Amino acid sequence: MVCCPMKQWICTFCCIFSCLFVSIGDAQDQSGEALFDLGVFAFEDKDYAAAQKFLLQAHQLNPDNPFYCHFLGKIYLALDQLDSAEKYLQKAYQLNPVINELEYDLAYLTFKRADFQNASHQFIQIVENDPFTQNVLASYYAGISLFQCKKYQQAVTYLMRASRRSPTLKPNCMFYCGICYYKMNKTVEALRHFEYVLMYASAPLKSHAKNWLIALRDTRPDNKKFEALIKCSVLYDDNVMIVTPDLITGDEADSAMLCYLSGKYLWQWKPKHQIGFGIRHYQTFHQDLSEFDLTGSAVDLTYHYKLNDYTYKINYSPSAYWLERYRYMFRHRLKASVQWKIMKDLTNHVAYTCDILDNYNNELRDGHTHDFSMFLCYRIPSYSLTLLAGISAQDNLRKHVLYQYLETSYNLEFIYKFVKTWKWHSSFKLYQRRFDIWEDVKRKDDRIDFLSSLSHPFWQDGLELAIEYDYSKNNSKLEQFDIFDYRRNTFGISLIYYY
Repeated sequence: MVCCPMKQWICTFCCIFSCLFVSIGDAQDQSGEALFDLGVFAFEDKDYAAAQKFLLQAHQLNPDNPFYCHFLGKIYLALDQLDSAEKYLQKAYQLNPVINELEYDLAYLTFKRADFQNASHQFIQIVENDPFTQNVLASYYAGISLFQCKKYQQAVTYLMRASRRSPTLKPNCMFYCGICYYKMNKTVEALRHFEYVLMYASAPLKSHAKNWLIALRDTRPDNKKFEALIKCSVLYDDNVMIVTPDLITGDEADSAMLCYLSGKYLWQWKPKHQIGFGIRHYQTFHQDLSEFDLTGSAVDLTYHYKLNDYTYKINYSPSAYWLERYRYMFRHRLKASVQWKIMKDLTNHVAYTCDILDNYNNELRDGHTHDFSMFLCYRIPSYSLTLLAGISAQDNLRKHVLYQYLETSYNLEFIYKFVKTWKWHSSFKLYQRRFDIWEDVKRKDDRIDFLSSLSHPFWQDGLELAIEYDYSKNNSKLEQFDIFDYRRNTFGISLIYYY
């Protein structure tokens, strides 16, 4: 019984010591959490020195806290101390592998070490495991990593995902997409993306995009070996006719389908010499007036020679035409042209064209033409605007004087891109045709053509959907006849593919 008081004292002392130990542990946890919060605030303010100080103190109080380890890793990532970052991030992953953003930080560490192959796999896994938000930054760095691995098509996929979800990142994404398309020899798409960056990015990215645009426009004929265009249109024509050197009109309305295909391949023969081969095919299918179905096929053989700022071209193009599956006309065309830069964004183009015509329906229309033309092209990149103005004179010589005439034409057109991807193209042409001898009666024809189209990319790169309107009016001045007067309106919807 003597020992009972001693036992009571011992038990009391143990209870007091245990409570004191628990209190010290709780105080340490609370102190660590306070230091952690201070470190997070400092990190968000980009005061990395203070953040490092607070997080190290918190980590000393509780070395096995995965959140402290994770944030220390983030701080060392921001300071580019990659070995320390790896140490703490790996420890956090061992303690708790499902911490929010931990996988992303480990992937970013791999990216910072320039191990782009593994980084791309890590970022792609993060994106695919999060199909709803797709983690914008993970998509962006997945694209950059794939770009560094020269996997350009895959890079575009992830960069465009990021651009659609982040207006802030979009200029950067579009810039890298432009480079990817350039590497894939898709110059049209590359130009389109760099033009977007030029319009919406800030310096210095805007300057880089401008330099790319200048370089691509200067070297485009040398870089792109193959070009193709496919166009399918549904049209309504209120005055069906065949617009050839000899007008054939039905004076009736009809709907039609138009198909056009062209392809061109350029072969670099020597550093300043190119040889090109191309084909073109045109065909219309009318709903009711099948006798106006026109088919045309042509082959293009071209030689280019570049000397300093001048580009010389010679083109030979034989072409055949059928009207309702019957041979209508065969034409040989020889064209010589020279193009040069007058100033930075202003280009001049001068050409001479000679046509030899063989008309199967009427041999009196056989003959040849001589055409001299010149047009100026002025680009305003800051406004995404292209202006073209030209003039041409044609002497049409036929076997019979009845079909001979002189023609002068004037052309003005512009191409304007607005609201990011919309393109508006309009042109105005004036033709003045003079028949010196036409059955002893003077005949003068004045024709105006107005064409306007509005297009927008559709579904995938290189594909466009366009709405088109074409208006023509011809006034023929004869003393007693107006049989050559007409008006024509054409409305159409077109699907166009560029390659």
